[in-house]
Amino acid sequence: MKASYFGRIEWSVSPDGARLTSPMLAIVCRPPMFDTLLYNTETKKVKTFKKEAGFERIGMMMEGGTTQRLKWKYTPWKKVGEDTVAGRKCVKFRRSMLNPQQDAFRYTSFNEEYWVAPMFDMPYIDQLMAPLARLTSKEFKMMKGIGMRRVAIWQVFKRGNPVPEVNDRLVHLDTLSCKNVMIDPSIFEMGNDYKPVKDEGEILFSDDGGMLGRF
Repeated sequence: MKASYFGRIEWSVSPDGARLTSPMLAIVCRPPMFDTLLYNTETKKVKTFKKEAGFERIGMMMEGGTTQRLKWKYTPWKKVGEDTVAGRKCVKFRRSMLNPQQDAFRYTSFNEEYWVAPMFDMPYIDQLMAPLARLTSKEFKMMKGIGMRRVAIWQVFKRGNPVPEVNDRLVHLDTLSCKNVMIDPSIFEMGNDYKPVKDEGEILFSDDGGMLGRF
């Protein structure tokens, strides 16, 4: 996958656990407790979140908070068809912003499109995929599944002209490949050389103070 807040990521899931891997960050969730471990493979620091209570916090942290988003109003998500993303059949949804910016000379249009695939048929799948569902689905509630692709289309029009002056397509999430492979259970083991931290902010910074996780 490519995610706007992580860059290139890989998500591995089996009955033994689930792991999101990025260049320097990882998230692991394992049965039977389904605690979520967020750790930095460079600085060897780890933060443990208790089951679903931590998913909201992780999601807000990776999105940079939700304060800015609260002022925007949207239509309800609407099913607009079916499609295939990375070989998986998906349902496609769309919504539009109700209060985009405008003035006497120009107005804007903002639409989001979201492709959702059903969950894999696997034991504990709801618990294992909960961190990924939170990171990719955000406030989406219409269909239980895995977010495979999310695209925002931002257009700016001059009044009286149907051709947009600005026509941006922002890909927030895209699944590049999805396949069945044998997964070594050891990838869900963190190792003993990690230092627990209380503040997850320490996970996002390298030892030289540079921020990780945004590309």
